Amino acid sequence: MDQGVISTFKSYYLRRIFKLLLSETDGQDKPTMLEFWKKFSIMKAIKIISDSWEEVKPSCMNGVWRKIWPECVYRSSAEVDGTPAVRHEISNLARESNFEGMEETDINELLTSHNQEFSNKELLQLELHFANEEDDSDRLIEISKEQNLTSKQIFKAMCLIDEAMEIKKKKKKKRS
Repeated sequence: MDQGVISTFKSYYLRRIFKLLLSETDGQDKPTMLEFWKKFSIMKAIKIISDSWEEVKPSCMNGVWRKIWPECVYRSSAEVDGTPAVRHEISNLARESNFEGMEETDINELLTSHNQEFSNKELLQLELHFANEEDDSDRLIEISKEQNLTSKQIFKAMCLIDEAMEIKKKKKKKRS
C-alpha cells in the first residue's frame, strides 16, 4: 500500500498545499510563508486531506490490490499512475514561483522521506535542534509569559520519562 496509494495521496496533498501556499503568499501585502504556517489550522489541513483523498482514483486502489490479490481485481486498460505528472506539476509551480531546489528529484525525495515515523524522543530532539539554530527572521518560536518550561527542559523531562518506562519494562520482565 505504501508504494501505491499512500505515495499517490502524498503527491496530491503536497500539490494542494503548495498551490495554497503560493496563492496566499504571492504578491504585495500578502502574508509571509512564516505567517502562513502560523495561521495554518487543523481545519485547513483536514479539508486538504479530504480533497486530496477524493483525487485518489479507484484505478489506483485497483492497481495496488492487483499485486496482493490479482484474481479479485478489475482489469482495465485505463489504469494509469498519475503521480509522476503531479510531481512534475509541483516542480513547475516551484519554478514559476522562483523557488530554488525544487526539482522533481527533490520532490520525490521529500515524499519518500515521510515514510519514517519519529519517536517522542526524536521529535523533541528535532525541536531542540531548531530552537538552538533559530535566527530571528526564519524561525520565531513564541513563548507565552505564563509558560515556565523551555523546550530543553521538556526534552530532559521526556528523556527521564523514557528511561523510567524502560526501567519499568525491565522489572516487569524479571518478575515474569
